[in-house]
Amino acid sequence: MSLRNLLVALFTLVVSLSASAFMPAGGLWVVNNEVDGKPGRGFTIEVENEIMVFTYYGYRHDGTAVFYQAAGSVTNNMFSAGLQEYAGGTVLGGSTTDAHVTGGPGTVSMTFYSGLNGTITLPGESPKAIAKFEFGYSTDPRSLLGTWLMVVPALGTVVGNYETLTTVGVASSTGTGTVVNAARNFVCESQISGAAAGDIICSQVPLQAGAMMYGFRMAGDRGEGQGGAWDAASGSHAFILRTATASGAGTGVNDGLDAQLMPGALRAVRRLNAVPPGATAASPAAPDQLSQGEWQALQAWSQEVTLMPAVLH
Repeated sequence: MSLRNLLVALFTLVVSLSASAFMPAGGLWVVNNEVDGKPGRGFTIEVENEIMVFTYYGYRHDGTAVFYQAAGSVTNNMFSAGLQEYAGGTVLGGSTTDAHVTGGPGTVSMTFYSGLNGTITLPGESPKAIAKFEFGYSTDPRSLLGTWLMVVPALGTVVGNYETLTTVGVASSTGTGTVVNAARNFVCESQISGAAAGDIICSQVPLQAGAMMYGFRMAGDRGEGQGGAWDAASGSHAFILRTATASGAGTGVNDGLDAQLMPGALRAVRRLNAVPPGATAASPAAPDQLSQGEWQALQAWSQEVTLMPAVLH
């Protein structure tokens, strides 16, 4: 089958929105109709375990800069909390000084329609459409080079692909240029027209029974969409993780830790600044490597919980 026919078949794997609850993607967000390539206002969202921290950066009536923060839970895809303004904190080059709350302009309310879109109502303003600001994934095919983990949990199991895309190839009739792995048996492309416009689509090649296909969108180095076998009647929910960039830089939270800390990777997440004196970042160990003692602790825990009546009995 030709590459063009393959990509036409992949159009059925466009990303669908779910009516279930979800969390907004963390990172930079913007007011849609204010994005013009010039300096302006915006905000950041960070979410951990359904708790959201909102940081707004903008301007006062006299033109001076100001930032506000709000924190609270995300419930039923909605967030509402009071904005707080701070003053008196540490200045550049100065000694450490505690800031203090000076008040706030009112409440910020947000409703999310997907992990990447929603509306915001700021004090004194009408509701406005907002979106996650995308800056690292252009339609240039080179932005897809790197290592990707794509998985589809379905029917009690998990199927997927772990692929490193290394080479830019020709463009399809609807895309910007294909990228392939070294074995040339896995291909991806960003779509700019047709039914899958705005999506990234990928497939194992050549097509045969069980060959996996994916259609998804990214937010930072995470993505979601649909995936499934070429010969299946429909796709299932797929989860995407970019594990390394084109230059080989890892995207995991433990990447870059000193070799002395890497054997304790699970614990080191909570103490990233605890680098021993004289330690360097050279020759890090594999991110999933654990010390023998930690591995034995995991084994002991597994044996313990399997005997707990509330767990498996």
